[in-house]
Amino acid sequence: MNLSQGEIKIILESHCRRYLDMLNQEELYSYALNSMMNSYEKNPGYSDTDLNLLVRDIFKLEGNDVDSVSEFLTGCGISDDNVDQLIVDSLIDS
Repeated sequence: MNLSQGEIKIILESHCRRYLDMLNQEELYSYALNSMMNSYEKNPGYSDTDLNLLVRDIFKLEGNDVDSVSEFLTGCGISDDNVDQLIVDSLIDS
């Protein structure tokens, strides 16, 4: 078999669109949430979240405002010391 990358992309996209069209709103939201959460895994399937990547994305969403990031993380129940360390680590790694 000799499929071009373009043909493979057409099959892949068509299948994914068909699959997503079959999902209801709740299933679609759950699928999107799980897919997004998995995108932060260093090694998918091993619960090895890339915290620096996650916190950098939080920074982007919060307009790079340290206070907003700190408030968000504190709101997630993270201790002040851990919030400070997460912020420092993500800034060093960027």
